[in-house]
Amino acid sequence: MLLASYFSMPLTKITVEGKMKTKAKKILKKISAILFVAVLTIIVIFIFSDDNNMLYFNDDKLQYADDETSNELVKMYLERFVFDIRNVPNDELELKINIADAYLLFSRDYYDELTEFLDINNAFVLLENNITVEIKFTFYERIEEKLWRVQWEETYKIEDKLQEPITMAGYFTYYQEYPVTEEIKQFNPLGIYFSEIYIYNPEFEEEQL
Repeated sequence: MLLASYFSMPLTKITVEGKMKTKAKKILKKISAILFVAVLTIIVIFIFSDDNNMLYFNDDKLQYADDETSNELVKMYLERFVFDIRNVPNDELELKINIADAYLLFSRDYYDELTEFLDINNAFVLLENNITVEIKFTFYERIEEKLWRVQWEETYKIEDKLQEPITMAGYFTYYQEYPVTEEIKQFNPLGIYFSEIYIYNPEFEEEQL
């Protein structure tokens, strides 16, 4: 009954306001100023382009990522974020660490929405009922410049008995900005933040954004 309820409950849609475009323009202006200072003082910093490709570090050298490399970097972040919010390990401390990591990858402007999403899809309730979840990614598709669709399988273990894998999918929008604190630089060095997500079970819901 608990598992059926978990899959049939509505999943939270997290949306982005138009103010993000204004914020992005301000960030780009700041980036130009920071880059100028960096050239003069030989400060190594992260900077980002305003298209799908990105600048990143490889062996301490700043490089411009080609389209294929950009996609792989975004996939890495997608896997990390989905794992944080959907995987249920057999350890409460590990689960708390995953959730804390999810906040490091999510827009601060929408923390309340992420909290609501995590409350609805409460992994701690599953763990309390001896239910764990393992994630296996099966499909990635870039829909638009900063919008991806990802599909994965969730395998539930109920009281040490493995269940049949269940297909889940989601749409994820992200943006980039300069990491402003040492903590962010350590855990989110590319400054990728998810700001709009929609996760659903294709068996229960029709695809929609």
